[in-house]
Amino acid sequence: MNDLPVERVSAFVKSPLDNPLTRGEQMELARWFLHIHEQMEVFKQLPDLPITDGHVQ
Repeated sequence: MNDLPVERVSAFVKSPLDNPLTRGEQMELARWFLHIHEQMEVFKQLPDLPITDGHVQ
């Protein structure tokens, strides 16, 4: 899920008509979005506690 270069997505965002994404690239971007969305949901479930030096070992 890491085959799509950031530069490619950036070029698409800046000028989508001049830099269209292939169907495969669109699907990879969608999978990436879903993966990040799942991570955000997990992050939201974490307790709202400050991280202290005791957490890092």
